[in-house]
Amino acid sequence: MDRTVAFNLQDVETGTKQKPTKDTKYITEGAYNCEIISVETSASRDNYNGAPYIMFNVKSGDKIGRARFWAIRESDKPSSKEWKAKQLKDFLVNCGVTDFTDDTESIRQAVGKKVNICFTYEEYISYNKETDEPLIRKAIKYRWSSKDGQKIAYKEDYNQPLSKEDMKDYMQKKEQFDSASTPEETEDLPF
Repeated sequence: MDRTVAFNLQDVETGTKQKPTKDTKYITEGAYNCEIISVETSASRDNYNGAPYIMFNVKSGDKIGRARFWAIRESDKPSSKEWKAKQLKDFLVNCGVTDFTDDTESIRQAVGKKVNICFTYEEYISYNKETDEPLIRKAIKYRWSSKDGQKIAYKEDYNQPLSKEDMKDYMQKKEQFDSASTPEETEDLPF
């Protein structure tokens, strides 16, 4: 597995963790003025073997959300490394962080700060865990940010609905599921 480089994030965990309940409201697509309530990394997750990341937990009013940034890996192309570092630094600057001499401390300084964030969605096909019925779900993703008090734009065009091919694939899977779960009619009537 690739090692994370450039940010030393293994020990970063600040603020209070979000503890969702059945009444929790989540940020959806749109532009929000958010407060950074905590930060965590992929290293803090038990048995996580995916791509390393840093995630800022945010709240806006009574809604919570997450802004995720992919960590730099040794195997990344130079252009990817540059893009990831720039994306995180732009976010931290918009949070009001000014000292970047220590990555971990710079990241911690964002907790408690306000920032404007544009969130978009990306649709994907998933399955109901209990029935295996195909579903269309939305992943809410960080798009960009601006400083607290500045303008931030959101347009519906920023979202990524299913492509025509993926929608066709979904419709076929849904049709197969519906036909498999519909009981067959019989000629024998109970009267």
